[in-house]
Amino acid sequence: MVHRKFQALCLKSAVSAFVLAVAVPAFAVTIDYSTTGSFACTPPSATCSAAGDSITYGSGAHTATVMFAGVTGGVILPDPFGDLTSFAEVGTVTTTSNDGGAKTAPSTFSLTITQSSPVAGSGTLTGNVTGNIAPMGSTGMLSFTSTTLNLGGVKYTLEPADYILSPQGAGGSDQIEMVIDASSYAPEPSFFALTGIGFAGLLLLAYRRRQRA
Repeated sequence: MVHRKFQALCLKSAVSAFVLAVAVPAFAVTIDYSTTGSFACTPPSATCSAAGDSITYGSGAHTATVMFAGVTGGVILPDPFGDLTSFAEVGTVTTTSNDGGAKTAPSTFSLTITQSSPVAGSGTLTGNVTGNIAPMGSTGMLSFTSTTLNLGGVKYTLEPADYILSPQGAGGSDQIEMVIDASSYAPEPSFFALTGIGFAGLLLLAYRRRQRA
């Protein structure tokens, strides 16, 4: 009678572990990262001047400037609800222009993401600046030609990949965002289920050995 009760207890433990594994969300991982940006004129010209994280188009009274501000010490914390993807800011683009506006010269932009945890690594996404930048009717665009990075199992995806460069008032700004996916670090629900079943089996085995002794 005691033996049957113990078997029933083991079975209940295994079933409970399985239900818990399905019901409880998988755990995410803490992600630490920072970003930098760099513009370049291709090729350099009298109507294009780049200085690292900023670039100026046009000349005289007809100029426009685009600046990028990266993120330092960005952190994505573990999600208690088990969502394996998160939206995160990776920088801000600010556009300014005088009343004349300016036509962009051939130029590129490089966005570098540096990850310090869970695995250290870095990678760069590139884009092009096109169109006219003007306070009214701007057609300026920053369009990324590469949109996805994988750093140590963490996937960074630009969302969206195109940004309008339109100055408004003192300066128009647009946040560059990414979808960050760390699902490769989340334990599968089957792991918890198998662990629970294995634990219940060990209890049963130990009980039988004790009864034989």
